[in-house]
Amino acid sequence: MKSLSAGKSSNHTPLWHLLLLIGIVIGAFILRTENIGFGLPHFFHNDEIYKLREINHYLSEDFHPIKWHHPTFMPYSSALIVAGYESLARTRLLDYERMLMSRLWIAFLGSMTVLVVFFIGRYWHSSALGLISAFLLAIVPLHVLCSHYLKEGVPLVFWMTIALGFFLRFIREKKIYLAVMSGIFTGFATSTKYFGLSLLLIFLLSLIIIWGVKVWQKRTVIVFGLFILSSIAGFLAFTPYSIVDFHKFQRGFCYDVRHTRRGHERQPIYPWRYAWSFHIQKS
Repeated sequence: MKSLSAGKSSNHTPLWHLLLLIGIVIGAFILRTENIGFGLPHFFHNDEIYKLREINHYLSEDFHPIKWHHPTFMPYSSALIVAGYESLARTRLLDYERMLMSRLWIAFLGSMTVLVVFFIGRYWHSSALGLISAFLLAIVPLHVLCSHYLKEGVPLVFWMTIALGFFLRFIREKKIYLAVMSGIFTGFATSTKYFGLSLLLIFLLSLIIIWGVKVWQKRTVIVFGLFILSSIAGFLAFTPYSIVDFHKFQRGFCYDVRHTRRGHERQPIYPWRYAWSFHIQKS
């Protein structure tokens, strides 16, 4: 992650800043694991039931996805962590124990996002700004809340934040490998939730706004082409069966697009309906 803050504009980080950063990350992890076993062993968040079924399928059968409503990074990684623990402990965890371990994995990724934010803030200004940014993310209620669930949101934000960090470095330093790295992590984000694909459009529009008509120069087209290719590579790294089951993958992708627009109510969802407070009201 230090590569996110490398470069000419990075600043020396005093020792006490590093100690404070460690404290912030540990505090973030404590907040995200507080009462993380809520409801277990008798109650699961509705969506978590389906995630657990996927994890159990990958552990007992093979890594061929059951459904394609979501990509496979989160259940794959959770299954691998559970399998590793069970192999070392030479035991088979109960379902609720597998769920708890998977929740801890999500809480860990949420805490690591705090660290990524620090490096981005340090690169663009100073370690002090990085610390402030990391602290704010560490305590923001929605991120803490979502880090308690086995859901895609927190891992998605983790990968998207790293992709953003590399993209911002590319904008300043114009080094092609930074665009490639940003593309790879965009692929990782998309392999967590299809919404990660939106980074392609966001980054392209950013280039147009920043560089204007120059965005269509040959070099820029090549760079964005490499960005797209590296995104595909990153996506396939965690969602390889999308090639084998392309038609099922295509149907699942279209389903998720419809679900994003209409939710369970089968009608369009608009942010101003809840004044951007849906999670505060409903969670």
